[in-house]
Amino acid sequence: MKFGFNFLFWTTYVTDEHLPLFELIKEIGYDGIEIPVGDGEVSHYVDMAQKVRDHGLEVTALAMAMPDADPSSPDPKIRQAGLERLRSRIECAHELGAKLLAGPLYAAHKHFPDERITDDDRKRSAETLATAAIDAEAADVTLCLEVLNRFEIVLINTTEHARRVCELANHPRVGIHYDTHHAHLEENSHAEAFEIAAPYLCHLHLSESHRGTLGEGLVDWEAVKQGIRASGYDGWFTAEAFSTQVEVMRYAANVHRDVFTTREDVARRALPFMRSLASD
Repeated sequence: MKFGFNFLFWTTYVTDEHLPLFELIKEIGYDGIEIPVGDGEVSHYVDMAQKVRDHGLEVTALAMAMPDADPSSPDPKIRQAGLERLRSRIECAHELGAKLLAGPLYAAHKHFPDERITDDDRKRSAETLATAAIDAEAADVTLCLEVLNRFEIVLINTTEHARRVCELANHPRVGIHYDTHHAHLEENSHAEAFEIAAPYLCHLHLSESHRGTLGEGLVDWEAVKQGIRASGYDGWFTAEAFSTQVEVMRYAANVHRDVFTTREDVARRALPFMRSLASD
C-alpha cells in the first residue's frame, strides 16, 4: 500500500507556485500526491510529471464529468463529448505518470436530471466508460469511479450502484473508488459497502464527515479499518480534506467552514492516522 494526499485541499490546478507543497508532502513522509487533471493541456502535465519525479514522489490523478460532456447523457452528442473529455483526461493522467484516474468520471457533477435515474442511465454511462477504457488500457491507466453522496450526484451514490456500472462496463480498467465521507452519508454500513466493492475496488479516499482533520468527526474509522482488511485492499490510501480557501471547491464540495487549525497540520496528522488504519 501507498499513502498520498489530495491537492484539492490547496488548488484545482497545480502549478509551479505549489512546488513548496511537494516538498512539504515529501518531508512529512507521504509516498505521493493526488493531482487534479480536470483543466489544462497535456503539455502542462508532461512538465508537471518531471517536477513530481524531481521531488521523489509518485502520483494519482483526479477528474470529473461536466454537464456539457456527460458520459451518461441521453443526448448522443453530449455523451460523445463526455467520451472525448475522458480520453483527454486519460492522456493527461498518463503523461503525468499516474496509473489511476479517479473521481466522478461517469456522470456530470452537481447536475440533477428531472427524471428519476434508471438502469438505462447507468448502461449509457457504462458503455461510454467501456469505450474510454480501451484508451485507458493503452495508457496503463485505471478508471476509478468515485461513489458520491446524493447532494453531489445521482447516478452512483452507493457501492452497489458503482458495482452495477462496473459490471455493465465489463472492462478490467473500470473499478470503484471508495470515499469514507460519502459512504458515511449513504451506505448502510462500511462492512457491507466494502464487501460489495471488493472485486472492483481500485482507490480509497480517507475523508472525515466534516471534511477536516481525520479522526475528529463522525466517520466510524474502526468499521472502515475492518472493511479495508476484509476486502483485501492494498492500494493507495489518499487523505482528502477541503478548505473554504479554494473557491471552486467551496461550491463543488459544499464547504462552508474550515474544520482544522492549519492545512499543514491536517496533512501532518493524516499520515499516521492512515497508517494506523492500514496496520494489522
